[in-house]
Amino acid sequence: MTPPPSPKRRKLRLLRAGDLPSDATLLIRATPASVDAAVTDLAAGALDSAEIYEVELPDGRRVSLYAVSVFSRPGGADPNELLRRFPRAPCYLEASVAAVRSAGFAVLPTGATPEHYDILLVGSGAPVRVSPSMAELTSAARRLVEVCGEMRPNPSYAGGVYG
Repeated sequence: MTPPPSPKRRKLRLLRAGDLPSDATLLIRATPASVDAAVTDLAAGALDSAEIYEVELPDGRRVSLYAVSVFSRPGGADPNELLRRFPRAPCYLEASVAAVRSAGFAVLPTGATPEHYDILLVGSGAPVRVSPSMAELTSAARRLVEVCGEMRPNPSYAGGVYG
């Protein structure tokens, strides 16, 4: 394993076999209620992810996981089942796999849960040692939010402060 630029070693995130159909919908995790707050939250989440995880891509390269955790749902399925997991988030975002990939993001099947994926905000071609700036992460997060379109109200929101 290649050591990361910090004294801590990153965990290797499980990359499952298989792929999502282009028409599948990705629930781009629960977010704060404003676009700017969502962008900041997604960028910070990707930075946190990369500090903990790296992933070995199918071609054998290891990259830091500057990614956003997402869940897939079959076309036409009600998102409420997934949204119940996020009662403290007032909004959520979603987009088709095709739209996310068309915007240049990689969608990786990660973890043991079959409906869990990660969208790489940056780094699909970069080695582990390359660290993007917060401005690069924020720019990528904003592009992802733009792909998703409108922020949607979370019907499972229980009130309180997000985060």
